[in-house]
Amino acid sequence: MTFPSLAATAAGYDVCAAVDSSRHFSRNAAVTGVLRMLQAGVTVTNSGPIVMEMLNDNADPKARDVYAALEMPHATLIPRCVLEKSISYLARSYSQMQWQQP
Repeated sequence: MTFPSLAATAAGYDVCAAVDSSRHFSRNAAVTGVLRMLQAGVTVTNSGPIVMEMLNDNADPKARDVYAALEMPHATLIPRCVLEKSISYLARSYSQMQWQQP
């Protein structure tokens, strides 16, 4: 996922990478890839928030079914503005973490 994300960013696209959509060979490879993407300006997230953004609103009639399929039935209780603030906070926190080798 790292190389396509970096290439698309370099080509001028706004890229959002779902880190849970790809398997990594090691923890070190995962961390290194995420850090490289963050430095290049890629928005790093997981598939749950991406699907929620596609719905655009918890009031969508399909929301409950989608959240249930994602095993997130509680998500319908969270207002969109709270989700956006939480995602933004997590992204900033994640980018400021100091990673240590296990």
